[in-house]
Amino acid sequence: MMKKVVILLIGLLSAAEAMGEGTDKVTTTQRSMYSWQAIGPLGTVTPAEVDTPLNGYNITDPALHRTIAFQSLGNAGSPGISKIFSDRKSRSGFLFFEPYSLYYTAPEDILYYNTKIPYANISYYNGGPTDRKQEHIGGVFSVNVTPTFNFGLYGKWQNNYGAYDEQSTRNYNGGLQGSYMGKHNNLMANISFNGYENEENGGFTDTRYITKPKDMGDLDAYNIPTYFSGDVSSKLVNWNSYLNYKYNFGFTRRTQVNDDSIAETFIPVSSIIYTFRNESDYKRYEEDEILNTTGRMATDSFYIAKGLGAKHNLSNAATNDSVHYWEMTHTAGLSLNEEFNTFGHFGIAGYLTYTQKEYGSTDHIDKYIENPGLVSERNVVLDPFGADSLGRLGKSIWNNTTRTKMGFGATISKHHGEHLLFNFFGEYDFKDEKKTNTSYNAGADISTLFHIGRNTFLAKAHASQKRFCPDYFEEHYLGNRISWDKDFDNKTNTELEGTIGVPSLYLYGKNDSSFISKLAPELGLVAKVNESNLSNYIYLDKNSTPAQSSDNISISRLTLREQLKIWYLHFDNEITYQYTNASEDVMDLPQVCLYSNLYLLTKPLFKVLIVQLGADMRYNSKYYAPAYMPATGLYYAQTEEKIGDYPYYDLYLNFHLKSFRVFLEYNHINNVWSNTHNYLVTPGYALDQDYFKFGLSVNFEN
Repeated sequence: MMKKVVILLIGLLSAAEAMGEGTDKVTTTQRSMYSWQAIGPLGTVTPAEVDTPLNGYNITDPALHRTIAFQSLGNAGSPGISKIFSDRKSRSGFLFFEPYSLYYTAPEDILYYNTKIPYANISYYNGGPTDRKQEHIGGVFSVNVTPTFNFGLYGKWQNNYGAYDEQSTRNYNGGLQGSYMGKHNNLMANISFNGYENEENGGFTDTRYITKPKDMGDLDAYNIPTYFSGDVSSKLVNWNSYLNYKYNFGFTRRTQVNDDSIAETFIPVSSIIYTFRNESDYKRYEEDEILNTTGRMATDSFYIAKGLGAKHNLSNAATNDSVHYWEMTHTAGLSLNEEFNTFGHFGIAGYLTYTQKEYGSTDHIDKYIENPGLVSERNVVLDPFGADSLGRLGKSIWNNTTRTKMGFGATISKHHGEHLLFNFFGEYDFKDEKKTNTSYNAGADISTLFHIGRNTFLAKAHASQKRFCPDYFEEHYLGNRISWDKDFDNKTNTELEGTIGVPSLYLYGKNDSSFISKLAPELGLVAKVNESNLSNYIYLDKNSTPAQSSDNISISRLTLREQLKIWYLHFDNEITYQYTNASEDVMDLPQVCLYSNLYLLTKPLFKVLIVQLGADMRYNSKYYAPAYMPATGLYYAQTEEKIGDYPYYDLYLNFHLKSFRVFLEYNHINNVWSNTHNYLVTPGYALDQDYFKFGLSVNFEN
């Protein structure tokens, strides 16, 4: 309870959604302020916007601001993955955070501000039945002490009980950030945390309770039987700290403005850069073992149904699996800045990097050798004379494994202007985590504007190849229910991507290059092509244990995004087609993912009120959706049940009145009249049934 109060106070005092949850962000706001993020090993300042648009404000799931198609356990905030492969981006070094990557706030997601007046925002939303409601509160606060020194804090707390039994989630994050952006000295720093707590229910014992409710007694959602009926939970906690310091060498350039005045501009010639990152993570999974009527542990039925048996690797009395991860990275570099390089109009930088990682987990059980018949390998038999108070047969040996990585890198980049912006990068690890000395990461990003007639077009290209070591936890893990001990080869991921924006079907009023250069959503048509190639791909097989594919896997993606406007009527669509040659028991993806949004958007009424009334829809074709394993909190491949081919509709009303934003929404409205109830989202898990929610957001600037 105290934790909840603390996080709530952070939200109330500081106030939310200003952490860059979306993609393709614009730079400036209308509040006499600007904001940015620190990206890459050298903390490159990259403009980013504060989240204030009206369109999409009713979408309260943070994951849906990063992908249009999201697979989860149905309840908001539950672990999940994008259904679109190229949207699956790792945001933490901790393997067990992967199902939370679309919620996760990494140091590079945090916004830094420079504002002439203090800025604060408070947001709140509430939805669902009174006893099963969703609730969120959060906010952000930022103030400039001097024109160059800013500090702020942010926080967000989300509690979702869920429609079904034992499904509640509690997600929270927050932190402090500050920056000093002087002429010679630049400093950006933040301390942040992420937390995820879930009650685990193991999924429905029979999915016909959802797909054929009348045949199963037409039960209320809360009364549908699940494998776990209580006392099974998982918790993940993360702390990040980040610091980037840059000292600029340069000179002052004087420019004659008119006869009476001269403008002085500091030109940074070169910079010395230091970046520090520290990440500390912890995961715990608990089962309180209770005997059922057959004499088995109540939770055994789930593992038996999944073909894993009722074995206990560590304890017959209770499951309490814990792992932790720690990572610290130091990067030191030197750059020649593009502002000074008038001949080549690009910057160049080189750096050295050192990373230390520590993995902590139960390594093995120190079995009692005086009772050799007491145990068999990986299959403990409880003996009250040999076990301790928790039913363990000996002590759990906690193992800490340390790995280090050292390397160097370089970049050649041009970030200013509108034409031919680029960033070429390369990094080589002369000592990697497994001492293979073959790890590297190299690639390029290029974007440019070009004109045909009076129209402005945007083109972008990306190419990269990364070879890296398997994660320690991909190779070694010992839990009470599931364990593995593997030795994998290094993985290689290659990616090619191209994007072009065309102002066809463009009926908005403004069509100048400043809009296009910021990737404004007013682009009439955007097409994106992506090709990913994976060598030595590691996945979780049907037994929920890691395996390495010997096949060369390719995933092709085509995405089209268009936005139409006729008078006050808007019709926005984004459709993705993807194909993979991977075997279905390794990876399967929905070929089609679609998001459509039809709405009316008024001009300002009485000069202050904007109203948006609309309905949106999400859909994906059928595929063998990965199954979820509570014991690890990870998704694994399955080929027994296909999920999909079901549209999900929401009806919403958004208002924007001066500094207020308000939304009213009826989620999953088609469930009211539809005779089709195939709204499973993961094997054994379903989306919430229809419900109402509302929310508001208030900006304070004074």
